[in-house]
Amino acid sequence: MFWRTKKEKELKTMWGIRKGPLVSYLVGTAHFFPYSFRNSFRQLFSEATAVLFEGPLDEKSLQAIRTSGIVHKPAESVLDTLDRQTVDKINDKLFPGCRRKTLEDAIRLSVPGSEDALHEMTAGMKPWLTFFTLWSAYLERWGWRYSVDLEAYEIAREMNREVVAMESVQEQVAVLEGLSLERIVSFLQRVNKWDTYRKDYVRHYLAADLEKIRTTATGFPSRHHSVIDRRDETFFQRMRSYLDAGNAVVCVGAPHVPGICKLLETNGFRIQGPAAPPG
Repeated sequence: MFWRTKKEKELKTMWGIRKGPLVSYLVGTAHFFPYSFRNSFRQLFSEATAVLFEGPLDEKSLQAIRTSGIVHKPAESVLDTLDRQTVDKINDKLFPGCRRKTLEDAIRLSVPGSEDALHEMTAGMKPWLTFFTLWSAYLERWGWRYSVDLEAYEIAREMNREVVAMESVQEQVAVLEGLSLERIVSFLQRVNKWDTYRKDYVRHYLAADLEKIRTTATGFPSRHHSVIDRRDETFFQRMRSYLDAGNAVVCVGAPHVPGICKLLETNGFRIQGPAAPPG
């Protein structure tokens, strides 16, 4: 019971959306996180008629997205663009107990393209799936066993709320395919900063400090205008009818909140809650 209480936090990344007497809510989520917000979501969804998400979160759809990141013919791994020292550092982050114990191992791992734990884990993956696989494995090692948006989705279904995906699987795959290889490689090369990023993100998210989240996420592969800004307008247009009806809860990644808030205010909605930086 103590462990469960310790892992439960109050959700603060939540904004009220008002237009006349109608009220809905906008929630900034995180794909990975070390804490649960189950109680907060149950309270938030108690009056909701519909809960909206960026895309479909059922197991079949998630598996389809993952499958799209697998190549069916031999291809160079994004890991092959990294120097051996960087690969070793990432190995140590994910597998701290794994060390090269013999001279033969050292010689084998010094050969370009030779197999190691990272290559085995990401074999056949496109760069974007390699990035998410390594990053999520690293976070899980530090106890990040929750997904804020997935937890919200599961609770909405438990409470028999209408669940709406604002993007299709195909649209989400297109976004992932568009992630910059240069940014992915750069992030992997900055493995020494992963611990700092992880700690900062927890602190800023729990405080609902979107400005700090934005400024400390510079260089993160998915924090790019092609992923954030271009989709804000799409999300706004697809949530609009639900907001006009009221009693909706919209769950989007926290970096989308500023841009969506700006669109909401431009279109006559009033925003109440933690301060959001300009979109």
